[in-house]
Amino acid sequence: MVKRTILLSGFTRLPIELVNIIFVLAAQSSRHACLDLCLVTSWARQIALPHLFCTLVAKDHGITFRKYLVDPPYVLVNTRINAASLVKNVWMPLEDHATTDSVLDVFENCHNLTHMALTIHCFFRLIRATSPLPLAPVERMISGPALDCDHDIHLTMLGTTSFHWVFRDSWQSNVSYRSPLRDRITHIRVETTSSYHTRYELHFSRLSHLCVPYYNSTQHIAEQLDDFLELRSLEMFVVAGVRKPFQEAHWRRLEKWVLAKRQEDKRVFFVEIPAMDIQAEWEREMRGGKTIWERAIHYTTQWEARQRAEAALELEAANSHTIMPRRSQRRVV
Repeated sequence: MVKRTILLSGFTRLPIELVNIIFVLAAQSSRHACLDLCLVTSWARQIALPHLFCTLVAKDHGITFRKYLVDPPYVLVNTRINAASLVKNVWMPLEDHATTDSVLDVFENCHNLTHMALTIHCFFRLIRATSPLPLAPVERMISGPALDCDHDIHLTMLGTTSFHWVFRDSWQSNVSYRSPLRDRITHIRVETTSSYHTRYELHFSRLSHLCVPYYNSTQHIAEQLDDFLELRSLEMFVVAGVRKPFQEAHWRRLEKWVLAKRQEDKRVFFVEIPAMDIQAEWEREMRGGKTIWERAIHYTTQWEARQRAEAALELEAANSHTIMPRRSQRRVV
């Protein structure tokens, strides 16, 4: 008890501005740190709560999840905090019909969403529920303030095997007839896919950033990536993969494609990622870590610098072998 009192008294001698900064950084670091700060004081809870609800990873659904949005834990009754308004990022790996209603609850109540990680089932429910003219009867439609929001949305597609999730049949050229999500989504990252081959055009009018996974050159043929670069709105195209020591030849084939492609198209980037299961990576990004786009720029820039340095060394070595030193000649009298 004495030791704890000494530590606390030392902490209270810090300027309040510095304490606030420390608490904000701690709250940004992890959900557990947020929960710990909520137990410190009421003013520390006020600092932590916006960061606690900023990123939601859905592990529950249905009535329980709706109750979480309306009456969230960790928020006192007399606290004037609208938890739903604080939610900006959601990870929803939900599959079956009974659980995917949760994505509609989130979209309808959380009007400040900027990042959504969804399965194909969740995305399909959302597209249909927000389309003014659904192609088939829909059990539930979304209307009102949720459709009036104009925030850009970064979409992460989870567990897909192809590009069927673009739902070409739900695309309408007339903006009045199509889901507003088609015009709000600017960044898409695809977590998994079995092939790059696709006959489906990505119908997102403002799509500027696209990231696809890379496993190996047998399953993922780099030359098939050329089709994605035909998107006129695209400003950055990233290939993300796990570089495995026993598959170095596959990574070299990707490097060869990137090297050739960047000579004519600077929108192309690539990057190593720690694992194909990207949930931990995604959560770090949402809590202030570098985005996949920032890491791809850094990785590709550093890789190109090494390529230039190695090429310069090889050229210098080649020149040193071709240019032989002249022997001194003595005139004989």
